[in-house]
Amino acid sequence: MNDDKKVQTKKCQYCQTDIPMAASVCPNCKGKQGNFIKKHPVMFVLLILFAICAVGAIINGVKEANFKKDYTQSETVTYKEVNYSIINVEKTEYENDFSSAPEGYEYVKVTMKIENKSNKKISYNPLDFKMINADGQETEYDFYVGADTEKELHSGSLAAGGTVEGYIVWKQKKNDNNLRVRYYKNALFDDEYTFQWKLD
Repeated sequence: MNDDKKVQTKKCQYCQTDIPMAASVCPNCKGKQGNFIKKHPVMFVLLILFAICAVGAIINGVKEANFKKDYTQSETVTYKEVNYSIINVEKTEYENDFSSAPEGYEYVKVTMKIENKSNKKISYNPLDFKMINADGQETEYDFYVGADTEKELHSGSLAAGGTVEGYIVWKQKKNDNNLRVRYYKNALFDDEYTFQWKLD
């Protein structure tokens, strides 16, 4: 008789009373039987999603920490599945009456190429790029009117697989051999640049 009772009953998870094997609620203490997943399926799913997000954040944090920030002019930078490269640097003192550098200065015209290798649309803006010189002055691009103004880099968006090229111009002292172009992932809020190129 006792053997039959053991086969047909189980212990309540809470009060340890023998209860029917099929019982989902203990008739003695009213405790809900079953494992956590069965008792709280919605909470279990939320915990799984939270864990996935947490692991993703940790992986991204490690990638950011190990990301190389300093490059030469000829190197292509891949950041968040987007390729950034400098394809030309031109220095000129005079373009026309609207773009004539003051004495001792010149225009540094940097042609950028952005390739969206990700599977989602991205935005781009020349304000994301700044130039820092040997004096430590970091500036946004300068007003410039050239014969090829239509080739300037303007703000816009790139679909997945899209590419854009365009130049940005900065006015700098002549013969500055320590010019660097910096990219900020959020130029309005970030104090620290994301990566930079040292110009040849």
